[in-house]
Amino acid sequence: MSVTKDQVFEFIDKMTILEMSEFIKDFETRYGVSAAAPVAVAVDRTDYMWLRPAVKLAIILGYTSVMLVMLLGQ
Repeated sequence: MSVTKDQVFEFIDKMTILEMSEFIKDFETRYGVSAAAPVAVAVDRTDYMWLRPAVKLAIILGYTSVMLVMLLGQ
């Protein structure tokens, strides 16, 4: 019997932040992919020098707010 998407989402919903972090690392290693800052890497190739630090600051602030919300939700 195969696993459905809903079962996968239910499993992920029950994970703690630490378990999710370990899962992501294992997933990246197993499948040879990386989710490491694709926007920050892409913005470095733009001709707009002023845009680079602004985008990176926005990324940091966005991740910070997500982590705070996740911590408050546990």
